[in-house]
Amino acid sequence: MTKNKSVFTKPISIILSLIIVITSLSSAAVFTTSAAQTEGVISFDESFYLKNKDACDKVADGIKNLEQHIDISDCKLSTGDVSELMYVVTYRNPGLFYVTGACSYYISGNYATVIVPKYSYSTSEIEEKQQTLDSVIDKYLALVDNSMSDFQKAVILHDELVLRTEYAYDPSMYNLLTEGKGQCIAYAFAYARLLSLVGIDSEIISSAKMNHAWLKVKIDGEYYNVDPTWDDPIADKPGHVQHTYFLYSDEAFQSGTNFSAHTDYESYYPATSKKYDNYDMLHRLNTRLCYSDGTFFAIDNKYKSEYEKCMIKYDETNDSATVVNKFNARWSAGGTSYWIGGYMSLDECDKILYCNTDNKIYYYDIKTGELNEYTTDAELNGKCYGLLIKDNQVYAVIADNPNTTASLVLAGDCIKREPDVILGDVNGDGVLTIADATLIQKYLANIVSLDSKQLAAADVNQDGTIDVIDVTKIQMSLV
Repeated sequence: MTKNKSVFTKPISIILSLIIVITSLSSAAVFTTSAAQTEGVISFDESFYLKNKDACDKVADGIKNLEQHIDISDCKLSTGDVSELMYVVTYRNPGLFYVTGACSYYISGNYATVIVPKYSYSTSEIEEKQQTLDSVIDKYLALVDNSMSDFQKAVILHDELVLRTEYAYDPSMYNLLTEGKGQCIAYAFAYARLLSLVGIDSEIISSAKMNHAWLKVKIDGEYYNVDPTWDDPIADKPGHVQHTYFLYSDEAFQSGTNFSAHTDYESYYPATSKKYDNYDMLHRLNTRLCYSDGTFFAIDNKYKSEYEKCMIKYDETNDSATVVNKFNARWSAGGTSYWIGGYMSLDECDKILYCNTDNKIYYYDIKTGELNEYTTDAELNGKCYGLLIKDNQVYAVIADNPNTTASLVLAGDCIKREPDVILGDVNGDGVLTIADATLIQKYLANIVSLDSKQLAAADVNQDGTIDVIDVTKIQMSLV
């Protein structure tokens, strides 16, 4: 199904006066979570930005600091470029949700000297909304770490964004991330911002003819097209995320082979690499790619594929799969008829994978390799068309058929795994005693060595360093 899509258009008129008011329709959202590494760059209209970098940066920094008057008198910005400047600033900085894209400005001759942003909220309201965004973004960022490759980070954040949201006519990235609904520009802004926080560059792309926006993502030095909006099924299918529009060259994206073509767009950074164009398995997967200890897991639902209704280990280096388990499931279409293909979902909690068939839920322990049936009182009745994990609880996606609106039914809590390490129990006897503190002291004095499990237990305060503070923590606990 084709979405009705919308992107913002540039203002076409300016009221000329001593203080000139302009309006840009762009609207974005914010989070201010601090990145643990250098942030990735979000590009838009790079040619204009490079020509007017000082003015763009000053205005962006001024808005971030909630300045009422931003002095750009030394930038020599033509009054005719103020509209484009605000357009570029808001697109390159999706975090500026608290400005409308409108501004006033002072002029001297043919140049703008001071920009007066129009803030949508009071300072206290902005701070409150940023805190709300921070808490949401932290949940995304908790899914990735610096040991992961660009591809791994990109697919994990892509899947989480699509699974948390659904398409609606709202351009606000803030609303998409906090309320779960938004349109193409909100998806593009949100994904670009998430990627920037984990050090990945991107470029916002728009097509006026398509009335649509997406982005290019820089993976291992090369740019690729990604459209998270069109990877989100309509009507929304909880527990399912497509990868149909994930990582393509410009040539493939414009050709429309096996998917709807993206046309009539310009970008500063060409996507010439065809590395992922022929990743047929990746592009047909419609479940979350769950990542654990260096391995992706997924479900292949494609009808008559080699891995139909199989839980697989997915190898992104060569787009190949290894079967973990094949499920025997059919979704009734009434009488003796059945819907073709599979309608399974996959999700993960604490290194345990959960998946569904038509009338059962299973869990797979990644550490032990054991697959078991999940016990639930929820009535599945052959109508389970997916599942998902929310707040450490398992929800079944129940519908009359795959084409009707689904409802979420609580199946139960996620399985609680016994901790592999008890903090402070360095000698592994299951009891916290003075002997554990003494063992850490001996380690610090280079008298004994500790294995990896003992080292994990010795880091009592979880700061990544084993020192006398950990010894003190144990002693205080015993007292």
